[in-house]
Amino acid sequence: MVYNPMLFEVRVQNMGLLTSGVEFESRPAALSLPAESGLYLVTLVGVPQTTGMITVNGYHTTVFGVVSDCLLDHLPGIKTSGSPVEVIPALPRLQISTSLPRYQIFSITGKHKGEREVAVGRPGASHCKCLEVLPATLENTCLNTVS
Repeated sequence: MVYNPMLFEVRVQNMGLLTSGVEFESRPAALSLPAESGLYLVTLVGVPQTTGMITVNGYHTTVFGVVSDCLLDHLPGIKTSGSPVEVIPALPRLQISTSLPRYQIFSITGKHKGEREVAVGRPGASHCKCLEVLPATLENTCLNTVS
């Protein structure tokens, strides 16, 4: 959380995370803090480029053209020198396509390895004990392979 105690608006041109460990692509934020503003929530994000350990050490800002690094271990009240996080491999994203409208798909289950079953229902027929077979396509929408 940040605030602006000044009598004028403060523009933060660049604010991002400072990290160590695995390669990390910080997604910088820009914000404008009104004069004498109260607490303002800022969310800083980024994407690790590999798996392994990463530590969030602090953040950096650019205000009035001056670049500043703020390390967590230098902040009053912070009792840690960083926040270590284990980066795991990215998970696959799967997309299912059918000829049914989206609201009719209830769940996807697999009773046996490699087998997928789609449970469907029609509005107002929640107690129907019928089985309907329909074609469905399961697609990997990311770069990770699915085994």
